[in-house]
Amino acid sequence: MSDPFGRMDPIADEVVFSLEDTEYRWRDVVRAAQFWGDWAEVERRTAQGIACRRRLDDSGEEIAPDDLEAAGNAWRYDRNLLAADELEVWLDERGVDPQGWMEYLRRVLLRDRWAADLDEIERRYPARANEIAAFIMVEATCSGTLDTLAAKLAGRAAASTPGAADPARLEHGYTRFVDSVTTPGALQREVDRRALEWTRLECRTVALAREQVAREVSLLVLEDGMDLSEAAAEAGVRVRTQEWFLEDAETPLRDHLLGAQPGQLIGPVPAEDGFALLAIDRRIPPSLEDGAVRARAERVVVEAAVEAEIGKRVRWRRHG
Repeated sequence: MSDPFGRMDPIADEVVFSLEDTEYRWRDVVRAAQFWGDWAEVERRTAQGIACRRRLDDSGEEIAPDDLEAAGNAWRYDRNLLAADELEVWLDERGVDPQGWMEYLRRVLLRDRWAADLDEIERRYPARANEIAAFIMVEATCSGTLDTLAAKLAGRAAASTPGAADPARLEHGYTRFVDSVTTPGALQREVDRRALEWTRLECRTVALAREQVAREVSLLVLEDGMDLSEAAAEAGVRVRTQEWFLEDAETPLRDHLLGAQPGQLIGPVPAEDGFALLAIDRRIPPSLEDGAVRARAERVVVEAAVEAEIGKRVRWRRHG
């Protein structure tokens, strides 16, 4: 695995956290991320940003100063770095110079601007390995990915064999920990606790641009007894079959769905690019026999158990 740190990079050997007598450094975080396959995504984003920057230079286009300032302000607001000296300290602690931070913001803006064309841009302006190496740590740091990866490593370490640092050994210990906490009883308690949020609704939905048309379709169903598919055809739109866990529905829609029962027509409700009608076909209570429900229960149980181990055993030197 390649080492993205420069030979003399002081950040690489900075201690991120310790657990008992073992210290974990940023180099360990990156090594673990490479083992997990997570580092490949950072490399991909970095390569895309470099390609977009080259396209910008080649095209003669520019990033509007107001756009760059707005991006910087939003980034600082998200991290509560409102004062200039707070930003300076944050960057200095992480080995990022102000120009590198500004270049990171430019790459983010360009990736967003040309999101639909990134594959073609990468083909035309491929990033070289040495370019990726030069920018990847700034990408990982400023995006927050490095801190996320540090938290993941802390969880693996806290849940694994004391003193383990090798990623493969940590992963083995973590797998055993997961098996120990995801007992049938623990999973069932989580399902019982989240019975409403993990209720699944199977629906047929119609999306319409205008509220008045949506109301007319609703009346065809409610007053004329038409099936939703027939009423939708009258309006020249198609019906889609969808399903949601209640906790996944967006807040305005969730409020309408909480008490919805099979056979009920919901809407019109505001939706992306217009309004939606929903015919409720099935309301399915959660069960561990449902693979998707079991996966959610396992995730919640494991996350809680790992957080508890981190709180008891991990001593952070710098995080977030």
